[in-house]
Amino acid sequence: MIDSYIKEYKEFSIHRFPYSRLNFDNLSTNETLQSMFKSIEIIDVFSNSTAILDSWVILKLNELKNQLLISLYYLPHYSSFLFASLQRSISELILKITLYSSVDTPKTEETQNKINNMQFRILKDNIKASPEYNTQLFKIQLDNFFSLYGNSSNNIHLKEASSVIECIEAYNSITQSDIKLVKGLAIKVETYLLSFFPKLHNLNDTQLNMSSKIQLKNILSKPTYIKYFN
Repeated sequence: MIDSYIKEYKEFSIHRFPYSRLNFDNLSTNETLQSMFKSIEIIDVFSNSTAILDSWVILKLNELKNQLLISLYYLPHYSSFLFASLQRSISELILKITLYSSVDTPKTEETQNKINNMQFRILKDNIKASPEYNTQLFKIQLDNFFSLYGNSSNNIHLKEASSVIECIEAYNSITQSDIKLVKGLAIKVETYLLSFFPKLHNLNDTQLNMSSKIQLKNILSKPTYIKYFN
C-alpha cells in the first residue's frame, strides 16, 4: 500500500515539479516518505474506525493529517522557512492533542477553546504537570516535540547566494541534511501515533473494527500491529 503511494507521489512530483532536486533513489528520502504516508493512513484509521475519540480530537487529527499532506506537497521544492513553519505547527498540534487527552477535567467546549488559544509556554507547563509526563518513554517523546517547536524558530535562515535570483533558485534544492531533518520529524510523528496516542485513548485490538485491523496490518505489518495494539 505505502509503496504504491510513493510511486504515485514520485510521478506526481516529477510532473508537477520537473526541476526539483529531490532524490527518490536516496534511502533517507524513501524512509521519510514511508513514515509520512504511514502516519496519514494511521490518522485515517483512528478518525474513522472508533467511537472512542471525541469530535475535537478527530478535528485535530485531521488538521495534523493536512499538515503532513502540505509537507508532502512542498517537499520537492523544500525551503527551510516553510519546513520550520510546518514543524512548529505539527508539534503544537500534537502537544495540544496530548494535553486535551490527558486532562481530568470534562471535555467541554470551554476546555477546547482554552487549549486552542493556549500559549506554548503554558501548554508546555501543563503537559509537564500531567501524569503522562512522569512516564519516561512518554517524557522523551514529549520533550522531542517541545524541542522541535522551540528549534523551528531558530532554523529559519536564508540559503547562501550571490544575487536575489540565485537566492530564489536556491530554494529549489534539497540537501541530504534537509532530508534528515524532515525524516526526523516524520519518524517522531509516526512513533507518537503508534506508541503514545493509542495509550491515551485505550485504542487497542478490541476497540478497532475488522476493516481497521486489516488496514493497519497492511500499513504496519502484522508483527508491528501486534506490538502496538494487542
